[in-house]
Amino acid sequence: MSMALCVLLAAQSWSFDVGPAPLVKASNVGGTIRVEAVPGHGVGIRAEASGGTDEERARWMPEVRGSQSEVSVRVCCGPCAKHGKGCKGAVHFDLLLRVPADARLELSGVSSHVSVAGVTGEQRISTVGGDVETEGSEAALEVKTVTGKISLKPREPAATRIHTVSGHVALALPRGRDARVSLDTVSGRLNGASGTRSVGKSGPRIAIETVSGDVTVVDSAHSSR
Repeated sequence: MSMALCVLLAAQSWSFDVGPAPLVKASNVGGTIRVEAVPGHGVGIRAEASGGTDEERARWMPEVRGSQSEVSVRVCCGPCAKHGKGCKGAVHFDLLLRVPADARLELSGVSSHVSVAGVTGEQRISTVGGDVETEGSEAALEVKTVTGKISLKPREPAATRIHTVSGHVALALPRGRDARVSLDTVSGRLNGASGTRSVGKSGPRIAIETVSGDVTVVDSAHSSR
């Protein structure tokens, strides 16, 4: 059975028992989304508001839904189903999600910094003006930003698609693991070279698209590839 909960408190926590490889979704407007892998078969969520007045914070609602296969949290101005408008941007929400390592993630933000640590399941991450950091991944990744920086440190390289307009991309591959990295760009550079468009001849494909963002690829010893 699934359930939905809405609260107006400045800080609140939820927990759900889940099965293998649950789908975990999070959406935020201004603030952070932090995801950490933890042992066990549960998903824990903490939402904390700061900034603005009491009246302004009262307009914002984290909506949380959970079942054994899927858990989601959305931060909305007014009821999420009504797409409330007119809320000021002074309110800042921090979301912390503790999930099983094999969880699959769908994360989205506007002016939201997104970080993921230790999650090995597939990840889809998008944000407009926030940075994205992922570490310890082993499955397919898809990351989209407009201006935010992207930092990827996979435990095992996997098929990856990255799209950014002006954000820089830093990719740290584990030592001894190969990948085929390709860059499609207008004016961005790969490892400091304006004419270079690919690096690596074997392994999973990592496709990066930028307009002006630069890309740096290193191995775990931080040596240029």
